[in-house]
Amino acid sequence: MHPHGSWSYCAKRRDRPVGDQPRSTAQICARRRINHKQLRYPHHHRRKQQRSYRLGDYNKSFGSYENKDFLTTAIDYHISEKDQIRGRYIYNLADGPDTAAVLPVFWGTAPNRYHLASISEFHTFTPNLLNEARLGYSRYFGKIDAPYPAEFPGLGTFPNIVLEDLNFLQIGPDPNAPSGGVQNTYELSDNVSYSKGKHSFKLGFDGRKYISPQYFTQRVRGDYDYTNSELYLTDGVPDDGANATQPLQAQSPPITAMQPHSRALFRMTGRYLRP
Repeated sequence: MHPHGSWSYCAKRRDRPVGDQPRSTAQICARRRINHKQLRYPHHHRRKQQRSYRLGDYNKSFGSYENKDFLTTAIDYHISEKDQIRGRYIYNLADGPDTAAVLPVFWGTAPNRYHLASISEFHTFTPNLLNEARLGYSRYFGKIDAPYPAEFPGLGTFPNIVLEDLNFLQIGPDPNAPSGGVQNTYELSDNVSYSKGKHSFKLGFDGRKYISPQYFTQRVRGDYDYTNSELYLTDGVPDDGANATQPLQAQSPPITAMQPHSRALFRMTGRYLRP
């Protein structure tokens, strides 16, 4: 029950100093009018004092894991005494959480795949002269996802929020997420080996072609740094302007395709200390 209203008491002063103008009873009552709620609930009308409290440092200790698979295959085919064909294929898998985020609820998956395949042909001209031709291919794939456990009000993606007074606590996914890429390498090589006595010589050519599309944009989801947690909890403006950026909500991470190539000639000489 919250009553409303006011009451007043009025009295004329009789010890009015000389020269003071007389005042009416209404004026006296207006100056001494007291609100009824102030008497019944005096603590509601006290001036609020703002106080700052240090929350302390945030420490974390969470478990992690990594799954790995390995596959190795080999095929050897002898066409004749002077010709051989050899094939190799290697596959590696490494999956685990991306632990760059401070809070485990923002840990995403970081898959990594490795492929390596090669086929070689060996031809023996003489017992001292051998030729090797090889064709190879390797592929690497890796990416970092940015999981969104909840939607952030007003934004189309979850940003990174840093609270400096909590030991620079970061709320959000990996700052480098989302990012990733693929690297394809094609190789063609040929070399000739010759040996005589204690000496050996090798002369060859190696050429490689790289196709590597990558996607990464710095701070694509936005970074907001607060020197005080109270600013964030009270919906204040980030006060660390040097590290605060706006998210690029309308843009998707651009893909950069790199296609360099390399060619090389090599020569090797050796000497056997013993036959």
